Amino acid sequence: ELEARVLAASVRDMQRSYFLGALALWHSYGIWLAACVDVAVAMILLVRWHVGWLRYSMVTCGSSSSAFGFSCALQFFAIFARSFLLIAFTSDIARFCFWLGRDTWRDDAFEAYRRALLGQAKAEMEMGALYAVGWSLKVINSSLRWLDLLFQIAIYASFDAVPLLCGLSAYSAAHGTLGSAAAAGFQALTIVSAVHVMLFFAAWTATDVGLKVVGFQRALRGKCDFLVDATRCLKESMREELLRARENEQNGDLKDELLLEAAFQFHASAHGALQRAATTKQKRKFVD
Repeated sequence: ELEARVLAASVRDMQRSYFLGALALWHSYGIWLAACVDVAVAMILLVRWHVGWLRYSMVTCGSSSSAFGFSCALQFFAIFARSFLLIAFTSDIARFCFWLGRDTWRDDAFEAYRRALLGQAKAEMEMGALYAVGWSLKVINSSLRWLDLLFQIAIYASFDAVPLLCGLSAYSAAHGTLGSAAAAGFQALTIVSAVHVMLFFAAWTATDVGLKVVGFQRALRGKCDFLVDATRCLKESMREELLRARENEQNGDLKDELLLEAAFQFHASAHGALQRAATTKQKRKFVD
């Protein structure tokens, strides 16, 4: 009976377990530490840059000469531009920390992160929302499925095994204590979380750059239309969810069937809105 219950358990049933909930809480705490380190490093750099400019202006630009005044102003605007870029980058990293932290509590943990690593975040970018579409059949029915499995093993091993091993190593060292072991474990967790956030950011940025390059090339050829691209994404996602609904209907999973029916209604309404927007666009073009 126990074996039958284990084999019949779904991903949603597994996520209700206290053990996986504790793991998600542990992962979220590590990502929160990485976000705090990100903001703290940015603040330290901002203070250091502006204190350095103040020291430079007091020592070098104290003269009344216009040349020194121009040099001081030029130095200020250079630091201002560098500070603006740093704040933009830090806020972007903080956004990915939030995304990854929310991703840990999904039924399919790290879903958006793994999809970005596999280069499958294109549909979510075009739809403008995370989890707008599920896993595509291209991933499920190809070797990318095994690559996704390797990513899952690497994610959980790095988040859970690496901090534990670092803590045990610090405790087993000479004069090791529980405090030193905990400090080493949390330090490893923070570093691992920061690495995963940066990988998420890099994968998402690479997909974004690829889409912009393709869109720019299509715009040069005069074939760029956002409404057509968004409608195509909706049709692909509806087709994939229809296939899943048929599989769930054969398996008798009524709950998933109701959820997919709600998803069909959402996609149908969105598809209708896109069609009305395209019609309005064509009418305005005809009037002009």
